[in-house]
Amino acid sequence: MVRRQYTSLPSSLEEAPRLIYVSQDRYSGDWNSSLHTHGCAELFFITDGHGRFRTQYEEFPVAIHDLVVVNANVLHTELSQMDSPLEYIVLGVEGLEAVSAADGCTMLHLHSGWRELLNCLDLMLKEAREGRPGWEELCGHLLGVVTETGTTWSTVRTILDSDTSIGALVFRTGGSAMAQGDFALMSQGRLQLNYLGAEPDVVAGDLIVTSGLGGYYPSQLVIGCVEEGRTSENGLAQYAVLRPEAELVGLTQVFIVTSFDIVD
Repeated sequence: MVRRQYTSLPSSLEEAPRLIYVSQDRYSGDWNSSLHTHGCAELFFITDGHGRFRTQYEEFPVAIHDLVVVNANVLHTELSQMDSPLEYIVLGVEGLEAVSAADGCTMLHLHSGWRELLNCLDLMLKEAREGRPGWEELCGHLLGVVTETGTTWSTVRTILDSDTSIGALVFRTGGSAMAQGDFALMSQGRLQLNYLGAEPDVVAGDLIVTSGLGGYYPSQLVIGCVEEGRTSENGLAQYAVLRPEAELVGLTQVFIVTSFDIVD
């Protein structure tokens, strides 16, 4: 088996999904096809060849452009056809679960969108191989919203914009709030977290995610982390200063979400 694997040590302090490893495999004579488990979910994208995927309860064929998701601690293995060697890219992701997966495993075939997915996976392999900072972070950081489009371009209003207002949740407590752009903070690359209630339970380091309320943004996208709490100039309200998790400078690729379901 030819394998290129890049591994990141998990952190118990981070409850959001985290990429533990990414690898690229191709069938060879030393392929180990024994049933086994992992302490994290695995996502397999088949890039070439034919084979079969086996779990404790079922076995099914897999081929190019199939995507298989296996939940953590589920017995599984991959089998390849000798005349059409199986090749795939696999991601090990901590804190991820396919809730609709029967017996902890599910598969779908990508009739479209597979080129974009493959480009992203190749980029992830490249970032991991080169050890770039943040390579283990999964997509899910909110950048902004598309406000205008053209034939080959679009305009994005980032979360720092003073017109931005996003329903938010404090990930640690589930408390609701509103993430809003602020003209004074915008130049510092920061935004406000407002409407915290009479007795705010927000501390430095708290992760802030989208609530999905109103249906304008998907839920559970990471907005940023709390840096500090402050009191308004009139002394009547408290707010927090947020540092966005999205890297707003030097971006080369983004995901554009065109439709979504709100997940409670």
